[in-house]
Amino acid sequence: MTSLRCLSVTSKQSILPYDEFACLNHLQTLSFHNCDNLEFFLFEQQLPSIEELYFESCESLECLSLNIFPKLQTLFIRNCQMLDMSLNNERPVPKLTMKHLYLMNFPRLVTLPRWVACAAGTLETFVINDVPNLQMDPECIITMTHLKRLHIAGCHQPFSLPCDMCCLTALKYFHIADCPELYFKNVSSNFVSTRIKSIFI
Repeated sequence: MTSLRCLSVTSKQSILPYDEFACLNHLQTLSFHNCDNLEFFLFEQQLPSIEELYFESCESLECLSLNIFPKLQTLFIRNCQMLDMSLNNERPVPKLTMKHLYLMNFPRLVTLPRWVACAAGTLETFVINDVPNLQMDPECIITMTHLKRLHIAGCHQPFSLPCDMCCLTALKYFHIADCPELYFKNVSSNFVSTRIKSIFI
């Protein structure tokens, strides 16, 4: 088991002991699916080998620590409606270098947590789907200078695209759907250029 690279967990436990994961020194992908009773994923020690982390349909999950994943590249969270996305106001705010972030089905999420801005400089994929109450900060997007894929859907609060979208020179795929209150505010025509392979609004 010590050479295991990928682990998918479905459990009835409410708290998972650290020892169950600490011995997996080569584990890179860790997934939790339909862990209905899982409430906390908090450890004092790091899990330094984890690069991909997935939580899906863990409806009791309230707390998650990202400080324990120093090499995290991909974070996927879907249908974990009790999760406090501020990550319990972690101190210090995690200095993340992740590349791919997926936040899906969060009706209670109102603002993007501060740790998203901390990861903005390395993000290549940013997907927000079915977050109807999110009050989007458009200026956060233009700090994602390495962004290649931007997908925003199911955001029903008013928000605008920032004027300086053209600074996202790495962007290849830009999709916005089911955002009835979206409006454009002096977005430069240079933004729509040949480098973008797919635009859907």
